[in-house]
Amino acid sequence: MDSRTFKEFAKNQILMTTIRINDQLYPVMPTKFPPICCVTFDDEGLAIHELNLLTNKEKDPVLEFLPYSAIEMIELNPVKKITAIMSITVKRFHLDLRVKLFFQSDFLLHFECEDLTVLEALSKVLTTHGVEVKDSFGMIQVFERANSNREACDYLDKNLDRMAEERKVDIFRMRQIEE
Repeated sequence: MDSRTFKEFAKNQILMTTIRINDQLYPVMPTKFPPICCVTFDDEGLAIHELNLLTNKEKDPVLEFLPYSAIEMIELNPVKKITAIMSITVKRFHLDLRVKLFFQSDFLLHFECEDLTVLEALSKVLTTHGVEVKDSFGMIQVFERANSNREACDYLDKNLDRMAEERKVDIFRMRQIEE
């Protein structure tokens, strides 16, 4: 896939992704939904690589590169999905990541990552480079205050439905798609 094809494909899509920050991959091994791309945050900006669906290895060349100066804001939200594990229905929370660019109000990159533990590292790299981060649910603070990632995830698992109700936001992906 080339950059032009990617932009056309990414328009009005939610792209399952892995996220790489400082050579750390989130999630290390995607288990629920196969990612189609990897978003890498480095010293220069955000690079998007297509992934080989069988091996999860990044393909060359970079599909899209966005310097931090081109990013107006990154919005972080939780999204709830229902999945089945060995015939048992369970709810899972994923990170919904929207990248809004300067001067391109009609083009919004919309990613979803199954690993919420990326929040703290993502917040650090974005604030270091002056990118506005909108975290309406305060998920970054939950991870910063928790003694472990497990504790933060447990807190969010128990409280996100209540938090969404207080904000009058539907975090269930199926209803978001229907609207």
